Amino acid sequence: MSEPSGTTARGLARALVLAFAALPLLAAADRGRAPADDFHSRAGELLVAAPSMPDPRFKESVILMVHHGRDGAMGLIVNKTVTVAPLAMLLNESGEAKGEGFQRKVPIHFGGPVEPGKGFVLHGRDFVIDGTVVVGKSYAVTSNLEIIEAMGAGRGPKQAMVAFGYAGWGPGQLEGEIARGSWHWVPADNELLFNERDEGKWKKALGKRGIDL
Repeated sequence: MSEPSGTTARGLARALVLAFAALPLLAAADRGRAPADDFHSRAGELLVAAPSMPDPRFKESVILMVHHGRDGAMGLIVNKTVTVAPLAMLLNESGEAKGEGFQRKVPIHFGGPVEPGKGFVLHGRDFVIDGTVVVGKSYAVTSNLEIIEAMGAGRGPKQAMVAFGYAGWGPGQLEGEIARGSWHWVPADNELLFNERDEGKWKKALGKRGIDL
C-alpha cells in the first residue's frame, strides 16, 4: 500500500497520540468473568477469514486474538496497513524528531472497526510495562504511550506492530460465525506476524490450514 500524504499521516498519528494517552489499561478486557473450565480460550492464536467471508470489513483478514472467553472476544487485524509514520509523530503532533531512533518510520495498521481511535502495540513478551497484557504464550499488547518512547530510544520490544481500532464480538457471537464457516483458527508465529508482507499473510495463514487458493 502506498504511503498517504503527510496531512493524512499526521491526522491518523494525532488520533493515536490522543488514544494512547487516554486509553485505560487493556487488562480491563480480561477482567470479565473467568471462562468455565471446559472453555478453550484461543487467545494468542490467529483468526483467519475464510475465502467465503461475507463481511467486507473482514475480507482476507488475519487477526491476532487478544482475548477470548465466554464473555466475548477481542483481536487485532495484523495485515492491513493504512499509513506509515515516524515514531516521533506518535509522540508529538509536530512530528519533530527527538533523536535518530524516533525518525524511524513504522507501519500503522487498521486493527479493526471497533473504536478506531484507540491505539495498541502488539509485540513479543520481551517487553512489559504498566498497561501490558500478556496474550497466550508468546505475545503481549500494550496501550501505554511509554512503549513508543521505549521503541524510539531502542529499549522497546524486539518486534512490534502499531494498530488502531480492534475487532470485537459479544458472548457467543464469534463461535456462531465460526460455525457458519466464516473463520478458521491457525497457530500464530513470529515470521507471519512481524516479517511477512501484509499482502502475503492471509494466503500463508490459510496455507497452514491446508487451504490452497
